[in-house]
Amino acid sequence: MERTNSVDFFRLFAAFAVVSLHVYIGTVPLEVTIYLRLLARYAVPFFFLISGYFFYFSVNRNGGEALLKNLHKLIGIYVVTWCIYLPKCILKDKFVFDYPLLFTGTDGHLWFLTSLVFGLIFCWYFKNLVKKKILLIFLILVFLTPCLIFHYLNAFGISNSIGETFSRFVLSVPFLLMGMTIAHYRLKLGKISASLVIILSLALLFVEVYIFNRENYGNLWRIEFLLNTIPLSIGIFFLSFNFSVNDQLASYGRTYALGIYLYHQLFNTLTYNLILYLFPGFSEHIFLFNPVICFFSTLGILMFIKRFLPELFRILNGDLIFLNNKNSIPFFTGK
Repeated sequence: MERTNSVDFFRLFAAFAVVSLHVYIGTVPLEVTIYLRLLARYAVPFFFLISGYFFYFSVNRNGGEALLKNLHKLIGIYVVTWCIYLPKCILKDKFVFDYPLLFTGTDGHLWFLTSLVFGLIFCWYFKNLVKKKILLIFLILVFLTPCLIFHYLNAFGISNSIGETFSRFVLSVPFLLMGMTIAHYRLKLGKISASLVIILSLALLFVEVYIFNRENYGNLWRIEFLLNTIPLSIGIFFLSFNFSVNDQLASYGRTYALGIYLYHQLFNTLTYNLILYLFPGFSEHIFLFNPVICFFSTLGILMFIKRFLPELFRILNGDLIFLNNKNSIPFFTGK
């Protein structure tokens, strides 16, 4: 299965969504911020869907070699990011070497790495389940249900760190399986059908937030996964196959989406403090554009590194042993 330009381009939108989750946006009302954050939560499930979709074709073509190459890359990324974010973690007095840190990494957004490693290994051993529809649906529900239960409880103020770690660790599995299933059965949705799924998911989002009501808005701040996230990510996944995008635009998503996801938190800290320093009396207004500022700052620096320090760029993207990545899954990048 060849890469699809529009899918690569949509990775940039998903990377921007992740950035918007982590930056301060000034005086935007809490209610609006909650809706924006919950909308942006589609990004990681979208990446998992894409990973599962291309993983299916990659494994069919190259067998276990495809799995090993991608595990090498993910482990390389984990090691590099763990080291890069370690000083920040220590400075914020959040460094406690225990088992959650091994799963989540040294910054909160890096949990997807271990989740994806676990998910790919799991899906490799159970890859034939895509031919058994009932068992497949059952397995997807087995993993989705505890994740939903935990986040619903969290929305009502009932939470614990073990539940959060577990839900993050297994979240990749159902979406990887869905992506593999879509690939196996060559399922497709046109623009109109995919857009309808997205609209229905937005309606479900308003219903869910209404259920939690105003008193629980504060609890919704940290919620990463609700029921609406499932159709929203699926709708955007199918929509991403329905556009014509030129090679240049697609190349930005192909080359930089991974780096933006991994390293935007470094630039988030930098841009936040620069805005406070340079515009002390006007900073709250500038913070309204903080997602755009952080996104393009990260993109610009990554483009500079790729242009003038290509070996460093490869290391930042997990190529510690400079493997040939031609068979890697394009969950963020790859060739």
